[in-house]
Amino acid sequence: MDINDLTRRFESKEKTDEEWLQLEKDMIQFLHEDHPVEEKKRLSPLGQLEVVAIICDGIKRERGLIK
Repeated sequence: MDINDLTRRFESKEKTDEEWLQLEKDMIQFLHEDHPVEEKKRLSPLGQLEVVAIICDGIKRERGLIK
């Protein structure tokens, strides 16, 4: 997985709830791996991961996984 793959998936217009949740997991994993700081900055803070986290929060709330 690389930053370009994550960005492409982020920018894709049609994603299922499961694809959103998987993208969030993959982005978090990417941040924990050894990648250049400049690439990590594209995800966090105030980056793509924040948008994905907000969407996933809504999905999880809708499913009753968080309140």
